[in-house]
Amino acid sequence: VENTAGKPDLREQIEIGPEGDPAAANSWPSHQRLVGPNQWPALQPSLRDSVSQYASEMIRLSQDLQEAFCLSLGLERDGLRFLFSEAPHWQLKMACTSINKNDDDNEQSFGVGAHTDTGFLTLLLQDEIGGLQVFTNNAWIDIPPAGPHSFVCNIGELAQMLTQNYFLATPHRVVNKAGAKRRISVPFFYNPPLSAKVEPLDLTCLAWERQVDDKQHWKRSDNHMLESYGDNAFKSLARSHPAVFSRHHHDLRLLEDGRVERL
Repeated sequence: VENTAGKPDLREQIEIGPEGDPAAANSWPSHQRLVGPNQWPALQPSLRDSVSQYASEMIRLSQDLQEAFCLSLGLERDGLRFLFSEAPHWQLKMACTSINKNDDDNEQSFGVGAHTDTGFLTLLLQDEIGGLQVFTNNAWIDIPPAGPHSFVCNIGELAQMLTQNYFLATPHRVVNKAGAKRRISVPFFYNPPLSAKVEPLDLTCLAWERQVDDKQHWKRSDNHMLESYGDNAFKSLARSHPAVFSRHHHDLRLLEDGRVERL
């Protein structure tokens, strides 16, 4: 029941994040509610250890890319340490897209609708089925799997805002391929702590300025970056999982700009 850009995605998944103590039902700021224990499937007892080890390796890889990110901006290698001074807030999904379409259905179906990720960096592990597309030069192009040990790296909206459009968030979607039975993917989302306040970096050393051309770079008109990373993460929850938001956060109301307020 996850939505992307207001339309339901055709997939099922389990989402995992850092283990934490359950937050109070009425915690404030609202992003504190994103912390708590995971719901591990009882039928697969080895999953917890496997995912925990995988997440640790992905954090190390993400930190290496974070350093390269800084160097490419003319910053010191640890130029973003202030933003990630506490443990990063990570999240991963294990997603399965099943194809169940009638041959006479002319409408293209999407395992994931067109969007850009809210956070800093996404590393995607995908199987050989394919279907991932990114938007560039005013067109959607296929990103086929490069091999069993490869990752697709997507830049998020937070990175675009930090770098004042030097790096652009990666617009992407997943097209359900005709004839494919299912597609397995594991996106890993690497982000600052939920409490981190995010402001554009001082990049005067680059002498760089870019205005994003909507014709060349897909852009959502209804998305507004909020002050803290946690507020943006909770905004994504409220928009992408409206049924979950309604059921578990009935004391809150989602505003048009993505902020939430107490009722």
